[in-house]
Amino acid sequence: MRHDPPGAARELAATLHDIARHLRLRGEAVAGLRPLSPTEFEVLRLVDRSPGICPGAVAEALGMRPSNLSATVRKLTQQGLIERRTDPDDRRGVRLALTGEAAKDVERLEAAWAANLAALLDRLPSEHASALVAALPALRALRDVSLPG
Repeated sequence: MRHDPPGAARELAATLHDIARHLRLRGEAVAGLRPLSPTEFEVLRLVDRSPGICPGAVAEALGMRPSNLSATVRKLTQQGLIERRTDPDDRRGVRLALTGEAAKDVERLEAAWAANLAALLDRLPSEHASALVAALPALRALRDVSLPG
C-alpha cells in the first residue's frame, strides 16, 4: 500500500475476510437459510448483483472452470434459487437470474448481516464504530474496483 506501513494490506485483507466469513455464516443461520457452499454462495451473490449475466461471465469473474460452474448452476437451479433463461438476443445463449425465492433469501440474509453488524458495532468504543461507518465510502470504492465488469 502506498501510504500505509508494511503488512497493512495483508492485515486488512485477512481482517475483512474474517469479518465477511463471520457475517455470512451467522447470517445464514439467523435468517434460517439452507447452508450453501462458498462457491454456491458466490455464484448467487454475483447473479444477484448482475441479473441476466451469462454463465461464461460468471465463470470468468469467479475464476471457475465452466464445467464446475455448470454443476453449481445445475444444483442451484434444482434448489429453486437460480433460473436459466434464454438470451433474448441469441436464442442459443443462456442468462442467469435469481428466482423470487432466492431474492427473498438474499433480502433476509442481508437483513441478518445488518442486525449482526449493528450488534457488533454496539460492542465497540464509539470512536471505532464511527470510524468504521465513516469508512463506508472508501470500502464501497474498494468493492467497486474489485468486482468484475
